[in-house]
Amino acid sequence: MRFSCCVFIVACGVAPAAAQEVPLIDIQPARHFAEPFTRIRGVRELSTGSVLISDQTERAVYRINFETGEYVQIGREGSGPEEYRQPLGLYPLPGDSSLLLDLGNGRLAVLSPDGVFGETYPTSSDGYFRVSVQADTVGNLFWRHDGSLVLRMDRHTGRIDTVTTLEPPDTYLENGRSRTVAFSVSDWWAVSWDGQVAVARHTPYRIDWYGLDGSEVQGPAVVYEPFPVRSQERRAWEERPRSRMAVGGGSGRAAPPKDRFPDHLPPFEWREVYTTPEGGVWVRRAQPAGVTRQLFDVFDSLGRRIRQVRLPEGRDVVGFGRGSMYATREDEDGLLWLEIYRR
Repeated sequence: MRFSCCVFIVACGVAPAAAQEVPLIDIQPARHFAEPFTRIRGVRELSTGSVLISDQTERAVYRINFETGEYVQIGREGSGPEEYRQPLGLYPLPGDSSLLLDLGNGRLAVLSPDGVFGETYPTSSDGYFRVSVQADTVGNLFWRHDGSLVLRMDRHTGRIDTVTTLEPPDTYLENGRSRTVAFSVSDWWAVSWDGQVAVARHTPYRIDWYGLDGSEVQGPAVVYEPFPVRSQERRAWEERPRSRMAVGGGSGRAAPPKDRFPDHLPPFEWREVYTTPEGGVWVRRAQPAGVTRQLFDVFDSLGRRIRQVRLPEGRDVVGFGRGSMYATREDEDGLLWLEIYRR
């Protein structure tokens, strides 16, 4: 499989001495899968070339293969063994196994490489609510606790420790409820397959890495020119779906007061931080209203921005594999077509 691309050199900010120039690459899909989905929430690429897909709306987990056309449901809807009610994230575990977040049943389930259900963990136990959960191929679980801590648990010993802290989004009170300030973005995090934790910091904008051995690598700050918040951006915020507005303690579609809008957009979109199996980080940049092509900053294992990647119009990234990226295209009927890209 191949994709075509165009490479440009862009300056996304001007430092006092010189512009920070990195290549800008426009990529195209290598191919798309023949069957549509409805709302993909998890993607887990296996070493066999097959891919596990969780579809929240269809309440199903599928094993698919772009080469062979395989399309098989794993498990079924329900609350018993081999069942799930609201399948969300899929994360790598040792030996090509996977971790499935089943929010409907309040549990995490281990799937074997053949799709057989095994050990389960409750999402809520010992005072922890494991929903923003991730995993690695070493044998650890990670989750966000109290909005500002990234915790790690050794699945074999049960030992829990703190990896790092996150800066939460700004909030304000409205009718006794906490709401998130429009376009406020917290730090966000992602776990690489080998257990390294990458954190996208927003002030200053940079990537920090945290190793299993306790090591820390702070990436250089990315100098950029923020986009102003205009009437178009305010209108786009007010029209966002509820799920995209539920940031931190805030929720609901209510438009914030005009004085609650900041002057500029944040550097990146909340939750849109991904690691690659090779140890890179992709961060989706915040862009002005009306821009229909997602733009990503790509960082290496030292937190250095090495390039930017721009997707075709109307695509949404849903996951990464070894040398691959997965994105969806929504058609006029609201169905999602899964595409694979070679990075």
